[in-house]
Amino acid sequence: MYQELRCETCMNADKQLEGFIDGPPLEASHDGVDSRTTKCAFGLQGVCCKLCTNGPCHITPDSPMGICGADAKVIVGRIFLKAVTVGSGCYIHLLEKTARNLKNTAQAGGELKGNAALDRLGEIFGIEEHDDHKLAIHVADAVIEDIYRPDFEHMALIQKLAYAPRYRKWEELGIIPGGAKSEVFDGMVKSSTKLNSDPTYMLLHCLRLGISTGIYGLFLTNLLNEVMFGDPVNLLPNDGDSNTLTGVSEVSLKKFLGGSFTTMIELIVSGKIKGVAGVIGCSNLTAGGHDVITAALIKDLISRDIIVLATGCNSGGIEIYSLMTTEAAELAGPNLKEACKSLDMPPVLNFSPCLAIGLLETAVTELAEALKIDTPQLPLVFSIAQLLEEQALADGAFGLALGLPLHLGLPPFATGSPMAINILTDRMKDLTGGQVVISHDVKETANILELIILEKRAALGLLNPKS
Repeated sequence: MYQELRCETCMNADKQLEGFIDGPPLEASHDGVDSRTTKCAFGLQGVCCKLCTNGPCHITPDSPMGICGADAKVIVGRIFLKAVTVGSGCYIHLLEKTARNLKNTAQAGGELKGNAALDRLGEIFGIEEHDDHKLAIHVADAVIEDIYRPDFEHMALIQKLAYAPRYRKWEELGIIPGGAKSEVFDGMVKSSTKLNSDPTYMLLHCLRLGISTGIYGLFLTNLLNEVMFGDPVNLLPNDGDSNTLTGVSEVSLKKFLGGSFTTMIELIVSGKIKGVAGVIGCSNLTAGGHDVITAALIKDLISRDIIVLATGCNSGGIEIYSLMTTEAAELAGPNLKEACKSLDMPPVLNFSPCLAIGLLETAVTELAEALKIDTPQLPLVFSIAQLLEEQALADGAFGLALGLPLHLGLPPFATGSPMAINILTDRMKDLTGGQVVISHDVKETANILELIILEKRAALGLLNPKS
């Protein structure tokens, strides 16, 4: 006999799933939320240090330092850096496995379904080889060699892959990463005791990790997968007569728009599309319910004529609301609705799983290139509305390195350090052009993100449209 362990099931965007989970006499993750509503305040703020057995040390107004002398700035910096490091390490691990799988497949003469992606990589890397299997081996070797470089040696492919204005900014800031695996190693060491106690230096290392995560762990992993498995775009049957569009890439997005970003640029300039929101990342059980906040924010954004590019684990919740169908244009503001109907395009374009964040961010840089501006100038925002795992922080670090406004629906475990929060939400604007916005309220978040988009439009000399 199972012991019945019940509490209130958390809200879920998928009501059918919510009802199913509420049935069996077992405690699932959705059930455990209600019994764990009381959180450790020290953990939430990132001011609990357990790096040595003198601790755990909790930072309070009466005890502003741990036994070793580390204060809130140092402890928060270490915890935040370690989280970004682990998140980056997960992506780089996957990149290496993907590169080795591609090499093994090519050596065995296996089928390679993505010739266009392979040719694209060969051109970017400067590899001349007409035999597809030999080219795939050379591409895989180049990636593996690069990520194993030492920390003091820049990865050879990064300048070929990065957007030129951003590369120059990163070079100016001294945050061009060395070998991706070395950066992960350094991040773990720097977040330990004794070696480093400069929180600003730790946050800068997060940007280095963000760059290697975005360009290598995300973008390159996607392209290597595409070489093996082909174009990811899919039409999924939905309830009724509609189809859900998923698996969009920067290439297929341009196909939607007639082969280039010219159409989207014209729609942005005219105000038919007020701006772009990249809604990325996780589903979370405690931030208002599973996918609930993400779906609500997307519905609010498209009602304001802001087109949404979505990716990550939130895709399922978005699909439940049929937001990735052409019929969803009826939920959009009048200008975006008109644009979507003219292109037979949904107001929410889905790039599929978390790895596809790299494709979304590539679309961002290509849009900036088409406009002949740097990425921070774009009328574009990112949101991780229901932040969950460490990988999401690594994703966010790349967004900040690109100079993009980044909304977090939950604060990272860093609020115990006013200095860290000030760097992330304010001083980052002077470093990369990016900024973190922390808000859990849907309406407040949509207001803030829309205001940022309007400010970016004004700075570009674009008239702010009237809905």
